[in-house]
Amino acid sequence: MPILGVIASSRRSTGFDPLSIANCKYWYDASDTSTITSSGGRVSAITNKTGTSFTLSQGTYGQQPLVVTNVYNGLQILRLTNARFDVLTNASVNISGAIHTTFVVSKTNSTVNGYRFVFGSNDTFRFPLLYQLSNNNYYETGSGSSAISSSVATNGILNTFQIIHNGTAIQMKSYFGSTTNTVTATGGSPLNIGTALTEIGGGAGPTDFDFCEVLTYQAELTSGQVTSVVDYFKTKWGV
Repeated sequence: MPILGVIASSRRSTGFDPLSIANCKYWYDASDTSTITSSGGRVSAITNKTGTSFTLSQGTYGQQPLVVTNVYNGLQILRLTNARFDVLTNASVNISGAIHTTFVVSKTNSTVNGYRFVFGSNDTFRFPLLYQLSNNNYYETGSGSSAISSSVATNGILNTFQIIHNGTAIQMKSYFGSTTNTVTATGGSPLNIGTALTEIGGGAGPTDFDFCEVLTYQAELTSGQVTSVVDYFKTKWGV
């Protein structure tokens, strides 16, 4: 009950409902215990808070993330480790469309060179996906050649990542403390979100990070909407 009290207090302090913005397709929140199925401290499923039945799950106990309470701003998170190859996934086809805006709050717990998959699709290199490699943040919308990278090392720092793909350009921003790092690229392959496989963790390499929350909108948000989401994450998680 104390954990639920902290969560409720945090939600009141943000004064913002992510579903007040239209076209929200994914919302996974590690702090919301009502959306998580766990046993023995391991998570077997997390439900989508948008109301659609797109649950991410893991039936193999040895690959289930840890539930860790009272971490950032007193909130519960999911901890994924590369030694266990933790992953939550859904192999069903969900939404399509090139234009999307994704926000993720997470922190990498390793500086070892390798992929730390935060959120995306990596079934035989289907994309898009957001990941962390060589201390930086990366975003790919196509096989290898369509990646953009942050220019600031962010491993070991709690971040809010923002990805916007409007069909012709990709912009990635990382917010941590008073710092904002922005990277923009034109072109790329604006492939669909949620086709064939969607994951938190997993992928083709080590996974070692704390997962807090993700929001994906099938739309390019206005600057005011982006500010609302980023402020919501910063206030809630103490980024």
